[in-house]
Amino acid sequence: MQLPAGTELKADPETLVVNVVPAPTAAQLDVEEGGEAAGEPAAPAAES
Repeated sequence: MQLPAGTELKADPETLVVNVVPAPTAAQLDVEEGGEAAGEPAAPAAES
């Protein structure tokens, strides 16, 4: 891991640094993929 210039990590070189974040919800994934946004109704289907 490369640190920004001028910074120093004062820890044991063998220290493990972990960043834990919650998994995205299904609604968040839909929005990211261009699906309908949370709370917005789906467009009505075209009649044939």
